[in-house]
Amino acid sequence: MECINKIITEVLKFLCRYLNLCAIPWLWGISHVTIGHEDHVLEIGCGNGKRIKNLIQKAPSGQVFGLDKSEEKIEEAKKLNKKEIEEENCAFVAGDPEHLPFERNYFHLVTAYNSLYKWENPEEVFKDILRVLRPGSVFLLVDKMSNCPICEYITGICKTECEKTYTLDALKSMLEKTGFVEIETDTKFGKTAIAARKPERLAERYDNHERFAQTKKYFNRILSTLLCIGIMAVIIKLIKRK
Repeated sequence: MECINKIITEVLKFLCRYLNLCAIPWLWGISHVTIGHEDHVLEIGCGNGKRIKNLIQKAPSGQVFGLDKSEEKIEEAKKLNKKEIEEENCAFVAGDPEHLPFERNYFHLVTAYNSLYKWENPEEVFKDILRVLRPGSVFLLVDKMSNCPICEYITGICKTECEKTYTLDALKSMLEKTGFVEIETDTKFGKTAIAARKPERLAERYDNHERFAQTKKYFNRILSTLLCIGIMAVIIKLIKRK
């Protein structure tokens, strides 16, 4: 049995590497979303940047970003997409998905493919994805689920590091808890695609929260300034009395 598994593993590697069959689930995944020509798109866990080219084709006048924890992978991605970077179609950033280095309400689409197992705290990642998405925009997650028998079989054979998996119900629950709505799922090629939308009204809540935080910040500065002035006045009076 072990010998058969090794043969199957090598066949799978050959098919993925030379026939580019690994691209099929990715292309199937992004077919679940609409990407505009001028959209801002982010791929979390971009690896060596191969998939970015598909996103650039769909958003030729937009801006596509790739983010990965590995600086080595980011350098590979920059070399592979040198032309696109020079044409300012894309950019690559090394960073933590729990703390995305982008401003709020910036992206029309955020994607993640086969990256879930690398995230220490998926719920925190979902929160920051929600922050950087524009109101009404979509987060697309394409990955294998622990309740998918095909994925479990292939993973068991290949013994990859992709051992940290979640059930579909658990992920949907986390996304709903984070604030995503209209969560849709589909399964094919041993992968599950989850598309979750950021609600329109959530932006208003964030705006109010941010205004309150800024007001509080300025109020604290004013209080600190007045306190300093008061202390200085007392000190001057004491000096004059002496």
